[in-house]
Amino acid sequence: MSLQEELKGPPPAKLVVDHVSKWFQQKRQTIHALDDVSFEVAEGEFIVIVGPSGCGKSTLLDIIAGLEKPDKGQVLADNQPVLAPGRHRLVMFQESALFPWLNTFGNVMFGLRLKPGLRNPERREVAKFFLHLVGLVGTRARAEPARIADGRAFRRARRNDARAALRRHPTDLGEAAQNNYFRHPQRP
Repeated sequence: MSLQEELKGPPPAKLVVDHVSKWFQQKRQTIHALDDVSFEVAEGEFIVIVGPSGCGKSTLLDIIAGLEKPDKGQVLADNQPVLAPGRHRLVMFQESALFPWLNTFGNVMFGLRLKPGLRNPERREVAKFFLHLVGLVGTRARAEPARIADGRAFRRARRNDARAALRRHPTDLGEAAQNNYFRHPQRP
């Protein structure tokens, strides 16, 4: 590593949650959902937010996704304030967000229609590439959505150029990531 690379320092965080607080006003009380939450996520880093029901996990994900605004603090994605939803932050809901009347290829093509500047032939090539990447080729690329394993949902984030995938109830993915970490730990 050169001296200039050493002096450059670490790359900026991909996601910064900076002193975020959130309150919800109800008829008889104020709910303090988040209290001064701060953390950073580096490029390629995988995090899991764990806590009991009602502790603010979903509220925090909504704020990171730009679906909700914090009452205090800020969220930065790629060093830009998160003020609204954006195509670089993919929200993965508990239920599958696939169209059951479209096959796998059709669902990928639907998502690619949201990507500006792509013509239909290019979309088809991109769809084929990403379906092949996750092992869905031939007749499997035309499978019904119910036959797609939930784990592949996380990989679909790439096809829409998402830079962050946010998922509620990630216990299955969290456990899988944790198990993988303990089988193949990454040491600094």
